Amino acid sequence: MILSATSRCFRKLPLDAGMQRCVELEFSSVELAFSDEKGDLHPQMSPREFEAVSQICTYKHRTNICAFDFAFEPASLDEETYLQYFTKLCKMAKVMQVVVITVRSASHGMPYNEEVARLQKVTKIALEEGVVASLLPEVGKMSQNVPAVLDFCKNAPGLRVTLDPSQFLYGREKEEDYSPLLPLVMHVQMRDAKSDARQVPVGQGGVEFGKLISELQRLGYKKMISVDILEQSDIDHIAEMRKMKLLLESMV
Repeated sequence: MILSATSRCFRKLPLDAGMQRCVELEFSSVELAFSDEKGDLHPQMSPREFEAVSQICTYKHRTNICAFDFAFEPASLDEETYLQYFTKLCKMAKVMQVVVITVRSASHGMPYNEEVARLQKVTKIALEEGVVASLLPEVGKMSQNVPAVLDFCKNAPGLRVTLDPSQFLYGREKEEDYSPLLPLVMHVQMRDAKSDARQVPVGQGGVEFGKLISELQRLGYKKMISVDILEQSDIDHIAEMRKMKLLLESMV
């Protein structure tokens, strides 16, 4: 397994400064986040701008771009625009030799058949470009529980899973057993959390990092694990990033 950091970790910094911070923390790989959030990248950027991003990451700072996170809420865009953005990102992923693009499911309220059809389109576009679309199970979304995720993957052949174990702890009375998803996992994002807090200092939450790593190793998982810790005003962000990296390194 190879450890990386998401660009979300450094979204308050310009990309160049964020990649420098990534290097200082001794991450050799980065996962680029795309959304409308300030500090994230956007699929509307031109090929020249994409090339500039690649130059900053891979040549100036010698960090490998390991994955893309297409973090748009589906309902925030009309379907045509959403698929245009995703298609553009898939083409750029192919150029940059990025294999995995994480996608979100719709929030509750979207008709089930419409969401299946959307995920089928997303998966088909990805496969045509030699990329894997990977669904993030996420609290408050249609992908919130394990049976729903398994059903989406069954009905959209080729769709895989990006696992964030905190999503099965936060906002729930009891942690859901996500082990049935592990054979489908294509990418992992890590932070610690509690039932009443989406992110807490490493070691103060309930995420069983050791158990997850052991299970992934048993299944022969050798792909990326991205540290995905956002800045908070009341914690030392760099210390938390370093703590998570050292913890995961001791396990992999």
